[in-house]
Amino acid sequence: LPSLISIAFVVPLASRIISTIYGVQFINSTIVLKIIYLTTPFLFFNIITISLFKAIDKEKTLIFITIGCLAFKIILNLCLIPIYSYLGTAISTVFIDIIQFGILCYFLYKEIGGIINI
Repeated sequence: LPSLISIAFVVPLASRIISTIYGVQFINSTIVLKIIYLTTPFLFFNIITISLFKAIDKEKTLIFITIGCLAFKIILNLCLIPIYSYLGTAISTVFIDIIQFGILCYFLYKEIGGIINI
């Protein structure tokens, strides 16, 4: 819920936020702020799933997932940045955060799903 509230305020006010903090010369980065803010709910959920991995002593699995997502993000950035510039890295950030959330949920379900009958 807090992430949805922050999205509701930041997305409509993105141009005002950018121009106030960085000046009007950075107004083109408004779209990047809007795109990046799409990942906010997934970041909150990723924090919860990461904490659960630590609680069930599965740090090695967590490290494997994190390194895999990092490698995929680097490859995605190498493909998208030459074509889309700064928008490419914003898009790859949202995409990777969503993918990471899905992978974390899948492995978490495999680890504790049968134990607590989710």
